[in-house]
Amino acid sequence: MITIHINAPGRGSVPGERIGRLLHETLRREGISSAELSVTFVGDSKMARLHGRYLGRPQPTDVLSFALHEDGADPLGDIYVGHDQALRQAKAAGIEPAEEMARLAVHGALHVLGYDHPSGADREGSEMFRLQERLLDWMKANRPDGALPAETERVGCPPVAHIAQRATTFDCITADGNFQRRDGRVVGAVSKAEKKGARRALGWEVPRGS
Repeated sequence: MITIHINAPGRGSVPGERIGRLLHETLRREGISSAELSVTFVGDSKMARLHGRYLGRPQPTDVLSFALHEDGADPLGDIYVGHDQALRQAKAAGIEPAEEMARLAVHGALHVLGYDHPSGADREGSEMFRLQERLLDWMKANRPDGALPAETERVGCPPVAHIAQRATTFDCITADGNFQRRDGRVVGAVSKAEKKGARRALGWEVPRGS
């Protein structure tokens, strides 16, 4: 059995469902059917403490990985992602924060699985980095089992909303006109009346043409 824990205390912007699917796909491609991984998103101060304690560098970093299994045993590992650092790196690269958070999570998972890379400029050409980016491409290309469509990310999504005209609880109205939960599950089409109701009641930004 594969068990993946995503922990993000106080950090609601973490795309936990997508990261979970991405790590399941990572393990599947490695032929692994039994593993336990924990991914925890922390701020700069906690990351600096961890970095200093385990690597002697007391400053924030983007990701730390700890493989806890014995050789030949099912993978077991803890991954810590620097949430604040991920936001900075995403801004510098001009990409969505969710993509960078997923990239760092899968990077950490690959370290737990035994992958490594050289330091410096050569790291981006390494087998590990190429695999990492292929997995990110899979996440962005696949839905709902991978990334949510980009249009969904631009729609205002309250934590949970209930429209009286329809006995359905949902999280988003997507650009193609469906109710969709944050885990990517499409739960039904949206009528024009319901979209108007959403605008009126919740102030959602429902995309034009949907």
